[in-house]
Amino acid sequence: MSGEAIVPPDHRKLFESVPGLYLVLSPSLDVVAASDAYLRATMTRREAIIGLGLFDIFPDNPDDPEASGSSNLRSSLERVRTSLVADAMAVQKYDVRRPEADGGEFEERYWSPLNSPVLDATGQLLYILHSVEDVTEYVHLQQQGIRQKEITDELLHKTQRMEWEILQRAQQIQEANRSLHRANEELRRVDQVKTLFFANMSHELRTPLNAIIGMNGLLLETELGMKQREYAETARSSGEFLLQIINDILDLSKIEAGRLEFEEQPYDIRRCIEDSLSLVAAKAIENNVNVEWRCLPEVPMVLIGDVSRLRQILVNLLSNAVKFTRDGNVYLTVTADARPGSESAMTVTVRDTGIGIPRDRVELLFNAYSQIDSSTSRLYGGTGLGLAICKRLVDHMGGRITVESGQGKGTTFTVDFTARISAQTLPPMVSRDDSPSPRIAHVFRILLAEDNPVNQRVAQSMLERLGQRADVVANGREALEALQQISYDVVLMDVLMPEMDGLEATREIRRLLPREQQPFIVAMTANAMTGDRERCLRAGMDAFVPKPVRLQRLAEILSRLKPLSPPLTGRQAARRAPRPDRKK
Repeated sequence: MSGEAIVPPDHRKLFESVPGLYLVLSPSLDVVAASDAYLRATMTRREAIIGLGLFDIFPDNPDDPEASGSSNLRSSLERVRTSLVADAMAVQKYDVRRPEADGGEFEERYWSPLNSPVLDATGQLLYILHSVEDVTEYVHLQQQGIRQKEITDELLHKTQRMEWEILQRAQQIQEANRSLHRANEELRRVDQVKTLFFANMSHELRTPLNAIIGMNGLLLETELGMKQREYAETARSSGEFLLQIINDILDLSKIEAGRLEFEEQPYDIRRCIEDSLSLVAAKAIENNVNVEWRCLPEVPMVLIGDVSRLRQILVNLLSNAVKFTRDGNVYLTVTADARPGSESAMTVTVRDTGIGIPRDRVELLFNAYSQIDSSTSRLYGGTGLGLAICKRLVDHMGGRITVESGQGKGTTFTVDFTARISAQTLPPMVSRDDSPSPRIAHVFRILLAEDNPVNQRVAQSMLERLGQRADVVANGREALEALQQISYDVVLMDVLMPEMDGLEATREIRRLLPREQQPFIVAMTANAMTGDRERCLRAGMDAFVPKPVRLQRLAEILSRLKPLSPPLTGRQAARRAPRPDRKK
């Protein structure tokens, strides 16, 4: 190879030097560029024609009353501008004017033109390429009777071939566009059906679960015998397990829609680990599994991120490890590697001594709705969503999750991610069982808008546990009427109700009531899909509590409020009772 530098080609020079007859036109049919061969054939100079209109430069021969070459060419160019498809013309007679120095007369020529569109990336017309083949000699020979049939057949075949190719390409493009449109419509339809299915399933399952978990929670706070408490605990744990499955499905749908939100708050990873371990402790005892954890000293005390999502990852990995281990051990280890600035490279490892996974099946672990084999769900339970959710959450955190396993040799999951270090000091940990319920300093005027009779009883029982009472209505219209008669401090508003739903009722409340009578509105709904919280807040609600409603969550909200009017005395509160005509 020589040491000479490669000079990029001059594309304009290449175009001008091609042997064919080419002219580049703007959409307004002004001449933009011309090949040297075209200039020679038309006996013109480049500087004399660039920027001028095509038909101003090359008019028909005024001395030939049958001249139609220019008008035919204009029609062809108009078809190209309209359809954006190449247009091949039959042989045309064009008379070319000689230069004035050569007399200025017209010289007879015969050309076979092809006009082709040049489009930009968005499909808009940039230029029209006008190419011609000079067949004057052949036409003259035809006129002389020499090779008449051969030339005619050749030109006809060429024209037909070009027309067929253009038609075929146009049909292919049209069919491709139609197929793409149908595919997009089908994708939109499937996405809408899936979203509606998840939303309906969430609402229909959460509504009875609210009653099951709520009533069980209240039952467990009463005096029970050992056997009764065992039964109630079993019912509660089953309800919690079912709720976790529903949450997994909803989380996966949010992730797939790209609408899962992450918080940025200080958290203690050691506290997060202890909370996660407490959620799998019962299953570990049942499987006779010893769970140990270790957080090395170099791990920062406080990190910044979404602790609930990290806890979700840990619980899924620990649950998976405990579920597939019998009479063995599970080890959780956290290490850190400080980076420049205020970041730390975190590594979380969950290792178990369980049944392990065949090496050829490991790649299926993070697929949604899949199990390693069909017997897994029968023997161990589960939906196959937990690890898929872990993978997507870790990806969203900019991290990586890997697995090492072998059949009968246990499994090790490793999660690597980067977290920012916080200098903030968090308050000391309080045991989950010992944490007191928030103290509610006031007795509120509360209106409960709920159409389900069972959920009415659940909410009323929870409020009674908190020293509160509530009037009950069965839909948004009744809630609006009640608020126009009584100044309520708090409205616990369901969303899906007959006659008038909670969103419309809230908008009407915000529109009709004066500012000093505006209540604090809490959405208590089984709608927990992506965007439901935002829709409630946009409608004017102040808080969002998905069903099943937790007593602790309801107490936290009420503990932060103050009554709109002077608080009720204990005697006044005791006399208050829901109006019978407002009960469903």
